[in-house]
Amino acid sequence: MLKKKKRNILEKVLALGVGYVLAELLVAGLNLIPITEVLIDYKGKRGFYEYMHKMFYVYSKEDETLGFVSKSNIDDSVTVNITFKYNTDDYGFRNKQNNYKKTEIAIVGDSFAYAYGVEMENSWASKLEQLLNVTISNFGVVGYSPWQYNETMKRFPDFFRNKTVLYCLYTNDFAKIITSPSKDYYKRTGRDYFESNSPSFFDLVAVETANDSFFDRTVTSALYHEIVDEKNVVGLSNGSILYKEENEVKEDWTSRENREYLHRNLSEAHKLATENDSQMVVVLFPSRLATLSGEYIKHFQEKKPIKHEKELFKMAKEESTNLGLEVIDLSKPLEEGYTSENPTYNLIDFHLSSYGNQVAAREIACSLERWGYIKPIKTTTENCTEKPTLTYVVTSGIIHLDEIDF
Repeated sequence: MLKKKKRNILEKVLALGVGYVLAELLVAGLNLIPITEVLIDYKGKRGFYEYMHKMFYVYSKEDETLGFVSKSNIDDSVTVNITFKYNTDDYGFRNKQNNYKKTEIAIVGDSFAYAYGVEMENSWASKLEQLLNVTISNFGVVGYSPWQYNETMKRFPDFFRNKTVLYCLYTNDFAKIITSPSKDYYKRTGRDYFESNSPSFFDLVAVETANDSFFDRTVTSALYHEIVDEKNVVGLSNGSILYKEENEVKEDWTSRENREYLHRNLSEAHKLATENDSQMVVVLFPSRLATLSGEYIKHFQEKKPIKHEKELFKMAKEESTNLGLEVIDLSKPLEEGYTSENPTYNLIDFHLSSYGNQVAAREIACSLERWGYIKPIKTTTENCTEKPTLTYVVTSGIIHLDEIDF
């Protein structure tokens, strides 16, 4: 009798287990979790899709050499939690003038060079012009990587001749990526998911499942993330939101292979600058997490991401020094300049606030003057002996494009 009861219990447990597995297979196979997520937040998902479509297809286009380029003469308002003007000139860069041959400083980089999230007049490039009383051309393009910085220098050699070239690096620039653009660049990088200018419901679902494994689409995975993700987000007293996973730096980014990748990019850029009778200075932009390291450790009891970023910047400085290049590390100025009332980064997004751009411009100006790249003038002399003051309202953040693997 006892054996029969045990067998019945075992059969029921086995049946439940099989039923659970079959249910998970059905849920994952039919994409029921992502479908439900789109149904619950259709407006938000569609808004994100339309935003990315605008970035990839309205503001940009494919390019055989660079993978993609920004379209020319854009003057449009972007609204994702905040509103700012997205501007480009005749060449697809964010400048007031097109006479690049006569500028004294040329900037190359990604969204941090572009100063994504603030108006052009509040960008660090514009502030640097005012501080140094020089003309500057900004070749920063949202979403670019070092190999694209170098290709830009190759494409427009006359615009990088007889200049001081500011070569801007953000933390994710140290990750080795595919450097062979081709006609299918948009497909290889996932941008083609946002091709439709009128997305259907299932276009939104396709975006949700783009990088998901089969397990990621199960109920078990959804419940796990529901529990864990809630613990990975913290609201700070000034309205800023801190994410445990916002630091992109991986431990293997300091590997020998990645160091060689960095060395090749820096060496090539240095060679291009030298061939054009220009001098090059490397500018390091830290992550928001590094700037808020105290808050991050306090809330998440995690030091590794901060340690990895410091190791990464140390590696960048060593490689730059070996090439005879000066390095401007903005980590300390942005951290020291950060206060709860005047944050140097946007409250939600991971880019610099207007005030952060001002702090960055001041540090870069003082460094260039101190090292003799720029002749000292009264404006910089005064600014290099006084702390910067907030002159622009800090607003909440925006989507950080560098967080998306496209």
